[in-house]
Amino acid sequence: MVYKLSSVLFGHSLDVRSLATTEDGKIISTSRDKTAKVWIPNGLNTGYNEAATLRGHTSFVSCVCVLSPFPQYPNGLILTGGCDKKICAFHPTLFQPLFILDDHKDNVCSLSAGIQPGFVLSSSWDKSAKLWRVGEQECVLTLTGHELTIWRVLQMANGTIVTGSADKTIRVYSPDGTYLRTLTGHKDCVRDLAAESAVELLSCANDATIRKWNVDTGESLEVYFGHKHYIYSLVASAGLMVSGGEDRAVRVWTGKESEEITLPVQSVWA
Repeated sequence: MVYKLSSVLFGHSLDVRSLATTEDGKIISTSRDKTAKVWIPNGLNTGYNEAATLRGHTSFVSCVCVLSPFPQYPNGLILTGGCDKKICAFHPTLFQPLFILDDHKDNVCSLSAGIQPGFVLSSSWDKSAKLWRVGEQECVLTLTGHELTIWRVLQMANGTIVTGSADKTIRVYSPDGTYLRTLTGHKDCVRDLAAESAVELLSCANDATIRKWNVDTGESLEVYFGHKHYIYSLVASAGLMVSGGEDRAVRVWTGKESEEITLPVQSVWA
């Protein structure tokens, strides 16, 4: 398949750092301009219209996560993490935070939904990752052990929690937070993680590679080459893998083959 740029969304005044999508087709973006924006599909073409601006952070907004409906919040929540050390929780139709989760000591740089409804994971420049019971606004687990920033935290379908760090390693924890093992192989900062199955994990790094791992055994299964510079973002879905990086490129992977989409930007953050 040939991929090409189909739409450009204008609205942020500084770098866009992260993206998320909702089940009904909206896009949520976050930026160094201290805001997040909600975009809705334009039914007349392939574009999107800006629907709302979410405010509440006092510094860069680094990451975003959409939580599906759960008992305390039947409409779900939009969560954003920022350089102000805070996680802001928004109702999907309200534009000021309902509440703030405040326990990290530095920039909150990643958020991801837990496998149980109403749970979210966060990671930070403070070298920790946390699991939150959002409805109670409670941190139930704090993971430590990395020597530098934890750029990404993710919970696998079997409950295993994995963290990727600027210390070049990936740490694996049981669902109760017990440390299990460390995955080593990357030669530079690990920037993003994506689950390919219940036990297979993908990681990307500043060493310009993507690796596939078995998190149960710690084995490195594959190494993917194609990017020419740092790889910042990674997602896997329906047999495809998509990555973006400092080489201005998005790559769409089928197996070890990839198609490059060059974008008119300096860096592809998300």
